[in-house]
Amino acid sequence: MSDATKRSLLAHAREAFATRGYGATSLDDVAAAAGATKGAVYHLFDGKVGLSEAVIRQIHDEVEARVEALRDRSPEAGLLTILRTYLECLLDP
Repeated sequence: MSDATKRSLLAHAREAFATRGYGATSLDDVAAAAGATKGAVYHLFDGKVGLSEAVIRQIHDEVEARVEALRDRSPEAGLLTILRTYLECLLDP
């Protein structure tokens, strides 16, 4: 499986989880939207739980990168700025 397929599945799963919720999101829908098969989801992520864990890891990595960029750019920005940025990321669907 290609990295492009994996990225596409993650993007479509992330969108579906955010708009429909975990319970209402089916692997068939995610796979179809990504132009992949349900088997590809199982191969790459070991099912819906693995896919949701990958989405959560992806979001965590993005939040961490934003906070680190803030810290590197402005060490004196303070804890409040870093926490505000972290919360903004968490609230962004």
